[in-house]
This record gives sequence, structure tokens and C-alpha cells, in this order.
Amino acid sequence: MVVRLRLPRARQRRDHHRTGSGRTGEAAHERCHWPFQPDLRRPPGQVQRRARRSVHQHDLQHGTRPQGRPRRRRHAVLCEHPEPDLQKQIPALAAGGRQLETLAMVSAGGRQRRQRRAGTGPGARRTDCRRSGNRRKERSNHMKLKRYDFIAFLLALLLAVPAIAADATMKTSDLITKGPWVDVRGFSSLSAAKSYAITNSKPLHITKQVAITTDTDLSAVPEIDVIQGGSFNVSAGATLTLPLNFHAGYTKVFYGDGSVTGLQVYFPNHWGAKGDDSTDCTAAINKAATAAGSAWTVKFPQGIYRVTASGSNYAVTFYGGVQGVSPKGTIIKNVGTGHAVKIIGDSDSSGTFYFSRIENFSVVGNASSGNGISLNPDADTANINRAPAYSQFTNVDSTGHGGHGLVHRYAWATRYTNCKFRDNGGLGVFLHDGQYSEHNNIIFLNCESRWNGGTGDASADFTKGGVRISGTAAGVYWLGGVVESNNAWGFIVGADANYAARKVVIRDVYGEGSPSTSVASATGGFLYLSAKYEDVSVSNCTIYYGAPVDKTGYAFYVADVSDTSPGFREFDNQVKPDAREGTATRDYGLIYAEKWNASFEIIDKVTNRDFSGANNWVNGTFNGYDAAGDLTVVADGADQYAYLPITNINNGQGFVYGKRYGIVYDATASGPVYLASYTKATKLPLIVNGNNQAHEFVWMETNANQNLYIYADDAAVANLDNISIYEIGAGNQPQGHRNGLLSVTTLPFNANSDTALFIVPAGKQCVLTHAMIVAGADAGATTTISIGSEAATYANFIPTNTLSNLDAENDAVILHPVPNTTPTKVKSYAANTVIYAHVANQSGGASNKVYLFGIVY
Repeated sequence: MVVRLRLPRARQRRDHHRTGSGRTGEAAHERCHWPFQPDLRRPPGQVQRRARRSVHQHDLQHGTRPQGRPRRRRHAVLCEHPEPDLQKQIPALAAGGRQLETLAMVSAGGRQRRQRRAGTGPGARRTDCRRSGNRRKERSNHMKLKRYDFIAFLLALLLAVPAIAADATMKTSDLITKGPWVDVRGFSSLSAAKSYAITNSKPLHITKQVAITTDTDLSAVPEIDVIQGGSFNVSAGATLTLPLNFHAGYTKVFYGDGSVTGLQVYFPNHWGAKGDDSTDCTAAINKAATAAGSAWTVKFPQGIYRVTASGSNYAVTFYGGVQGVSPKGTIIKNVGTGHAVKIIGDSDSSGTFYFSRIENFSVVGNASSGNGISLNPDADTANINRAPAYSQFTNVDSTGHGGHGLVHRYAWATRYTNCKFRDNGGLGVFLHDGQYSEHNNIIFLNCESRWNGGTGDASADFTKGGVRISGTAAGVYWLGGVVESNNAWGFIVGADANYAARKVVIRDVYGEGSPSTSVASATGGFLYLSAKYEDVSVSNCTIYYGAPVDKTGYAFYVADVSDTSPGFREFDNQVKPDAREGTATRDYGLIYAEKWNASFEIIDKVTNRDFSGANNWVNGTFNGYDAAGDLTVVADGADQYAYLPITNINNGQGFVYGKRYGIVYDATASGPVYLASYTKATKLPLIVNGNNQAHEFVWMETNANQNLYIYADDAAVANLDNISIYEIGAGNQPQGHRNGLLSVTTLPFNANSDTALFIVPAGKQCVLTHAMIVAGADAGATTTISIGSEAATYANFIPTNTLSNLDAENDAVILHPVPNTTPTKVKSYAANTVIYAHVANQSGGASNKVYLFGIVY
């Protein structure tokens, strides 16, 4: 029904027409050359006078008002009912509307005649509105017209009401069946309504409760809308199949114990769940999850959904995707004493669900509840394949549970992104140990595990802490994020005597503050390793770990050495005492203990060692030196030193080139004093005050002098005690190993000498390819050089060559084994072989560089 009422409209604003959107528009603006453009060369008064004259001239030329002076117009206001087809459905209202429209049009005709008499309507004589008398007359006529129009509207409405009432005998079925939808109330059965909706391609409205006692398929209906008061009561054993185009709001629309299928998204609210933090939603959520199965998604609107379980039972079980609004917007709250959420494949023949998305919600427990989220926790022979695979958990939090935050029993190729596991009484994340526990290609990306483990001494209780990786693991990656303030260990790897955690990578993680407990005797730290584990690496982590003196804090602690190689590697980590805890009177423990077993301690730690005894140090140039008891050195200038001979390092074998070591010591010091190798190719940070200071270093010294030195670059004093050095691991291969350059050595050509160029790393072989010599000055006419490993001549790689063609600084030659008719045979040098350069018949300068190239394998 359309009702047209011609009502007066307010005067158009002048600026509205200036924009070109008024009656005349931009085209008229350009055609008429409207002169309302200010001339900045004139005073403001002249500009305005020119504009008024131009308006008058414009009227005389065109006979119309320009844009700046809009004509008062009256517009028809079109009022439409939101449902255009309603006039077809309710004949009486349509008839009344037609009468109302007719009277409104009659009223409009009378209004036009009154406008012409008043001089304001179409065709009326123009008047100069600048005259005040005419303006008052115009306003008076305008008010009269408004009164006339209002009276005409009331009269039309009064005449239309009897016409509507005259057809009050309209049938309800007209409203139900003759609209653009099909109302189930207008049919004798759901089947009849379904057939009519399909035939006429109309949506089906469910406006009352419909009983479903047998299998019913409504998937062919174009659309189903459940209106307030409508619902389905599905009896046990019956299945209701719905179309994808199904709308029901967030109210309860499914009753009974039957099955519902056909949708892609299932809302627990449709089974009665309410996010009001008071309704028990356990049954409703489980029904929605059962309906969704492993193929489709359970979706939660915003709210707090209470669930409950007791004992070892789980409150809700999901078989596929789960979606909420956000971790703070959608919360599943366990108020019982059992576990909260189980995620497991359904019970069909395959069981496993693939490529599911679990995202944007939180699972919150209480101090008396069990675990938060458990993946396939019932893995056994019968349920081994009911596992999630290739699935993604994003923005899923599990907090405040009495048990573990996440229990991962059997799954593969699963990724967790931006997930948080906090304030749980057990472990934040537990990759389960024992039989039927497999964790293949599990990735934690920017996840957090904080404040887990409860209270008490959890030093040896591996059911508490931050993250535990046990069972049969083949690729577990914790990349980025935070693991801090857990009781007592941040990461526990292994702790399973029968199944090995293999290929565990921990990288770019921030950790601090462990053990997090008030128990004085507790120990803890960032990483605890025990059998069984293989190929565990920690890199690029920032670790603020330490504890007051009455506790023991470790960066890395290895309780059991791995049976395989590589066992554990750590490199490029920033490990620092956490001086933010306690007071200045406390010491902080910081111990590298990867090789805590004595077989890996190459300089054993002895309290109050006599440095002049069996592990004697030797003074070089320090002007103050005392090795009895503590090692005390005093320097009054630069380049003073003492050293530990190679014979007292690693049972006389010394350090190994390219290998990584950790050193721990107590010290008091002032001034620039530090530990280093002979040429300072390996140089440790300055020695400062503090106990249990620890540093990592890679031994890069290629000089034959393999002693460990303590140097002073200026006046300095240092006192060291309790020094211990451990083999940390193979370390990083030096850069030279990757590009073929093995060493760079300064070689004198003004003296005959044998100079060590390179030591083959332990456990490696080496094949040399060539050497390059860059002269620091004229090498002389007679100087010769040979390179090799055999004593006396050292010529089994490069035979004797005369360097007479090196005449000036930066002249260079490349030395190869002498070619012959067959390929030149070279040696593969065994581990720990020392490669020397033998200089004879010297007659040149002192500073020359030898670059040795080869392959270490």
C-alpha cells in the first residue's frame, strides 16, 4: 500500500544548491555563469553589492531564480509500508489505503489553488521577497496551508477506518499462506507445508512446536526460519535433516533426544545453552557437538557457558571444529570437579578428524577441577586413531584448572598459535608420556605457559611445571612466546624411561623466575633433561633465571646423558642472573649443567681449589700473582697475563677447535680483566663480581698455543675460585667451514719456522684444497714454504715452493698440490691432526698471511 501525502517541505538551504545537488545542478551552474565568486581585489562591501546586482540581472536575463536564490518548492512525501505485498494479503487495508490516497490527492489539488491565490504556488506572479511586507504575508500563508493539509489528512484517515473494519472477517490463513513465506500453522502437517514451500520456492516459517517422530528430511526447502514460539521436538531415534539456509537466532529450538543434521555450523544455544554464567550448559553443548561430528563446527556466541563433571569424566566432548568470539568473549567455565573439555575423533571407521579449526575461546576451571583441554586422552588399542590431525588451535586459552591446562595424548601435525596456558595446578602443557602417546610435528607458535605448578616443592615432581614433552615425540617445536614463573621447571624434556622425545626445538622463547615457590630447598629452572631424549636444541632464548641463595636455579640441567648423538645442544642464548629478585645480599645460582655428569667436566669444580696444585696456573707478566687457594692476579698496566697450560685441560687434550664449552666461576674483580685464548680468537666477557657466573664460548684458536689465558688490558685486580668447565656440545661450525676457508695465520718470512695453521676438529676428517699467501713485504729471493702434517718438512700437502715472485706488499700466490699426468692425490687428515707451514731459507719480511682452504666433513 502506498500513501501519498503532499506536505510542505522546508526551504532548501542556499549552500545545498551551491553544491550542485539542488534543482538546477552543476550544469545550470556552468551555463548561467553564476557570479557569486568573490573578487579579492575589491573590499568586502563591494563584493556583496556586485553580487546583489548580478542576481537582479540574472533574473531579467533568464526569467528564473539562480542557484543562490532557490524557489520555494513543495515535494510529495512518499510513505511506504515495509512489506509492499501487504495490500495483496489484506484486502480491507488496501481498500482503505486507496480511499486515503484519493482524499490526499483531492487535498493536494485544493492546496494548489490556494497557493496561486496567495501568490506562492506554480504560475503565481513573482514578488520581490526582499520587501518586508511580502515576507510577512508569505509566512502567514505558509502557516495556513499547514493547517489545511493537517485537517485534510485527519479527514482522509477517518474515512479509511470504516473501510478497513468492514472487511474484518479476513481469514487467518490469508496472512499465513498468501505472503512471501509459508507459515507452518496454515497447513495440516509439516509435510504439507514443506511441499508447498518447495513448489513455490518460498521460505518455511516455523511458528509453533513441530513434533518429529520419524526421520524427516527438510533439506530441499529453500529456507527455514524459526520464529519466536517455534521449535522442533525430535523424538529419540528420529533424525531431522535441515537445509544449510537455516535461521533461528540464539534461542532454544531443538527439544527431545533425536538427531539433528544437515547444517555446517551448530550453535549450542539451539539446544538451550545460555552464556549467562548461571545456566548449566553441559547437555546442550554435548548435543550440539554430537550433531556437528567431526565434519562441521560448533560455534559459540559471546558469553560464559557453565559446564560440570565429576571424577574422571569430561564435561563436554568435541569431535571437530570449535569456534568462539575471542578468548575473553567466549568462556567455557567448568564448575565441577572433573575434567572440562575432551577433543577426539568420532567413532566412525576412521575416527581421525582432519583440518579442523579450534579457535577464539577460553576454558576456565577451578582449584578442585581436573584438566582443561585434552586431545585424545583415552588413546589405547581401540581408540588409537581417534586423533586430531592437521588441525589448528588459535587464540585458545586454558586457565585456572586444578590439573593440567592442555593434555596432548595422541595427535600429529597440529599447530597451536597464540594460545595461553596459565595458573594451572599441574602442567601448563603436557605432551603425555607412556604407551600410545605420540606427538608428531607439533608446533607451538607464540604461546605462553605461565604460573603453573601450584605451590610446594616440585623439583622432582614432573606432573607440575610449564611444559613437559614426553612419550614418543618426533618433531616438537616451541617457537617464540613466554615460559616463565612455573613451579619448578619451564621445560621438562624426557622423563620417560621407555619412550624417547626426539627432535625437540625450543627457540626465541623468553623465560624468567623459576623455581616459583616459597620452599627454601626447591630447585628448578628453564630446562630439565632426563631419559629419554634425542636431538634437543635450545637457541636464541632470553633467560632470566636464578633464585635466592636458599634455592637453586638452573638455566639448563641434565639429569641423564642421552644415549644417542646429538643429545642436547644450546647456542646463542642470553642467560643472565635475575638481579631483579631479592636484595643485594643474596647470590643467584646460574649453572650450565648440560654435561653435569663428571665425564663431561673437563676442569672439575673443587671448592677452594689450590691453583698451584695439580691444576696449576702459571704466571706470565702479572706484577701481582697468588695461586695458593684462590687465584689472585694484579695488573698495573696493559697486556699482562697468566695461563692454564694445555696439559691441565681435558686430561692434556686441551680444547677442540669449533666445539662449544661452558665455564662457571666465582669472582671479585675490578678493571678490564677477562679469559681468552692465546690470540684472543676466543674471548669471554669481562670478569665481574658475583658467584656462579657462567658463560658459553666456542673455541676458535688455531694457533699451536692452546692454553687458556687470563688477560688484563689495563690496571686491574681479580680473584677467581670454584672454576669449572664443561663441554656443552658440538657448537656452531665456524663460518670458514661453510665457505672453504679454514684459517688465517700470520707467518714470518724473516725466520725459519714451523707454524700451526689448523687443527682438524674432533670427530671430523679434513681434505685440503689449496692455500693462498698474501705478502706483507718482499718475501725475498730464496724463501721457501711447504704445508702438511708430517714433521720435519711438512710437505705432504703443498711441496716446497719458492716465493721469489712475491716482491711487494699485497702480492699474492695460490698454492696447489703439483699436478701431473694423473689426478693429484691428497690426504684426508684425521681428527686432531695439526697442519703446519714450514718456512725455510728465509730472506723476506715478517708479516705475511696464509689463508688455508679445505673441506671438513
